[in-house]
Amino acid sequence: MKRSKKAEKEIRDYGMSVDIYPCDDFDASMQLSNIEKAIENGANAIIIVPINDPCISKKIRQLNKDNIPVVFLTAYLNRIAPLSSIHCDYYRSGRIGARLLQLISGGNGHVMAFFPSSAMFGNNSRKQGFESYFTEASTTLSLTGVIELTNNPVKNLSLVREELTIHPEVDHIIFNGDSSIALSVLTELDRPVKAVFYDFSAETKAALKSGLIDAAILQAPKDQGYQSVNVLFQYFSSKKNTTEGNFNGKSDSAERMY
Repeated sequence: MKRSKKAEKEIRDYGMSVDIYPCDDFDASMQLSNIEKAIENGANAIIIVPINDPCISKKIRQLNKDNIPVVFLTAYLNRIAPLSSIHCDYYRSGRIGARLLQLISGGNGHVMAFFPSSAMFGNNSRKQGFESYFTEASTTLSLTGVIELTNNPVKNLSLVREELTIHPEVDHIIFNGDSSIALSVLTELDRPVKAVFYDFSAETKAALKSGLIDAAILQAPKDQGYQSVNVLFQYFSSKKNTTEGNFNGKSDSAERMY
């Protein structure tokens, strides 16, 4: 969100602003309520990390009919056409993660993957890309399990610890979630485990330097946040050349961005 607010400062003189509507992770009803509040408050556009739920898809289709531009941020919905969708190639990033494990392991070992909730379409696509590598590519790595994380940090800590304890054969993991949880468990283990993270926070950088983890995949969420606001600035600026009106861009955020 820092880059989104940075972008707002740059466009403020042009009569645009960004409002933030926080939402609990993967809570579709709350996200729907936030969209409706934003429209009631005069929003001319929506930036959203969309939850993969029929009620959200239906609402965005209605926004399209009402000519309210929608920008998807860090996630997307299948068969929904927003003004713009700013995100990474999730399916490909899943395969990249699997390929990194192949290179790091030398082709031998047992892998366990930890991915966030499939309530987000992109998360599910990344998981599918990761799993496809083990079914389509020529690899001798064994995929022990793919574990879906919850939105509860305490439960996730117990979940990761339990899975790695009851599967002592696992010597490679890939983790996409709150990095502090996996790092905490890795320091507790009495065996070496090679790890790939989907994160590049200060904590992850330190773990890379110390050798606690072996690789990190950067998704540039800060740059995506900046570009989401910039897309709407360009959109409204081009309209303002021919149409007068209230160009007040609003933003709805559905999940924490790391």
